Amino acid sequence: MKDYLANSKIELVFLLSCARNLNLIERFWKFFKKTVLYGHYYETFSQFKTACDNFFTGLD
Repeated sequence: MKDYLANSKIELVFLLSCARNLNLIERFWKFFKKTVLYGHYYETFSQFKTACDNFFTGLD
């Protein structure tokens, strides 16, 4: 693997697991929770699923 990476354009970047601000997926999930979960109550799972679907559809 090291030989392949040395000859490729791929650069591995080490991120600390506790460095949430550096990990983009953590920032994305925070935005998701803030948009879909905080301050919202879904009486059924179907309503929650619809809210999730609408969130992901609206990312375009």
